[in-house]
Amino acid sequence: MNRIESTGRMKSMKRVKSMKRMKSMKRMKSRGRMKQMKPCLVGVLLVLAGALGLAWTPVAVMAAPGSDGPEVAFLRTFFQDGIKDHAGAFQEAFLKAVPPAKIDEIRQMYLDKLGRFRETTGAAGSYDLLFAKGKAPCKLHLDAAGKVDGLWLGQWTFFDDQPDTLLAEFKKLPGKVSVALTRDGGEPVFELAPAEPLGVGSAFKLYVLKALEERIAAGKARPGQTIPLDGAKKSLPSGILQEWPDGTPLTLSTLANLMISISDNTATDLLMDFLGREAVEALAPAGSLPFLTTMEMFRIKYGDPARAETFAKADPAGRRQILDGIATEPVRIAAVRTSPFLVDSVEWFIPTRDLCRVIFDLQHSPALGINPGLVQKDAWFKVCFKGGSEPGVLNYTMLLRKAPASATFCLSATVNDPAKAVETDRFNELVLRLVGLIEQGAFDR
Repeated sequence: MNRIESTGRMKSMKRVKSMKRMKSMKRMKSRGRMKQMKPCLVGVLLVLAGALGLAWTPVAVMAAPGSDGPEVAFLRTFFQDGIKDHAGAFQEAFLKAVPPAKIDEIRQMYLDKLGRFRETTGAAGSYDLLFAKGKAPCKLHLDAAGKVDGLWLGQWTFFDDQPDTLLAEFKKLPGKVSVALTRDGGEPVFELAPAEPLGVGSAFKLYVLKALEERIAAGKARPGQTIPLDGAKKSLPSGILQEWPDGTPLTLSTLANLMISISDNTATDLLMDFLGREAVEALAPAGSLPFLTTMEMFRIKYGDPARAETFAKADPAGRRQILDGIATEPVRIAAVRTSPFLVDSVEWFIPTRDLCRVIFDLQHSPALGINPGLVQKDAWFKVCFKGGSEPGVLNYTMLLRKAPASATFCLSATVNDPAKAVETDRFNELVLRLVGLIEQGAFDR
C-alpha cells in the first residue's frame, strides 16, 4: 500500500482539496448532484483533522500474538458495532472538525452502499475495507493515547462476482493456488486444483484434533483428562504455553482449544506426544509423512541449512532418521526465517479437498468454534475455522452454515509461493468474496 510521504505535503494537499470542494459545493444546488458528490465528500470530511496540524505518520504499535493491532481493532468496532463513546475514541480536535453525528452518518452511508462489513486488509495506517458488496480504501492514524486523529475513507468500488469470474481472479495470483468448496460433506461446487498437495502451515493441526476426537470417541481418553506441561515439549510461538511453568496440569480440552483457536504450537506438540505420531499419520495424507511436530519443523527449517536440504531430498525413512538425531536440539527465535525457505519440499502438504473433508468431520468439535477467522460469527448459524501460514504459505479452512436447515459449506484455500511472500491482502479479499457468494446463495441448490 502507498504511504504518505510527508506530513507537510499532506497538510497542503488537504487544504487545497478542501477549498476546492467548498467552492464546488456552493455551486451545487440540486439534491441529485449532492448525492453524487457524497463519496468524494467523505474523503474531505473525515481527514480535516489532519489539516489542523496533527501528524499522520503511523505510530508503531506492537500487537499481542494472534491479536489485531489497535488500528484494525478500531475499524472493526467502527463498522461492526458503531462508536458509542466518540470522545473516548476520537481526539478532541478531530471532533471539533467532524462532529459525532457526521461521523455516524458517513459510516452508515458506507454500510448502506456496500452492505455488511467483513474485514480489513493492509497495514501501517493504509487499508482496504472489505464489505459484502464491495470495498473502499482507508487511511487511519491513532495518536499516542490510541485516539483517532486522522481518518480518511475513499471512493468505494463494487464487486461484480460470479463463480467463473472469481475463479479467474484466483488463477491470477502468483505462486500455486488450490481452492476447494464443497456442499454437505462432499459435493464440489467451486474448485481450483483441489487435489494438489500444497503446504498448509498450521492447518495440519486439524488432523491432530481428529486423532484426539477419535481417541475420545473410542473411550481411550477423556476431555477432562490432564497431562503435565512437559518443558522438553515446549515449542516456539505462536501460542502462550511456551511461557507457562513446567508441570502445569492441562486438560485435553484446554490443549485442543489452544491448538485450534490461537494455533498454540506447544499445545500441538503435547497432544502429538500424548496421541503418538502414528495415530496422526494414520489419518493424514501420505505426502505429509513423516508428520512433523511444530518443533521438528523449526529444527529442520531454521537450523542447519545443509541439513534442511538433505531432509528435503530424503525419503520418509531417511527423514525419520534425521528427526531422531535432532530430538533435543534447541532453536533460537532469532534464527527463525522471515522469507520463504523450502516451502515446496518441507511442509505439511495437504490438498484443500482433504481439508474440507476433515473439517466437515470435525464440525461438532467445540475447539473449532472459538476463533471464527475471516468471518463474523453473528452472520452465520455455524462457523468452524483453522488457518495456517509461514513465509510463502497461507491457508484458510472453514465450515459455514447460514441457518439450521441450510446446506453446510466447507471451504479451504491455499497459496504457496517459494520465491516471495504471498500476496496476503489480495488472497484474503478473494477468499472473502467467495464467502460472500456462499452467503448470497450462489451455491445453493
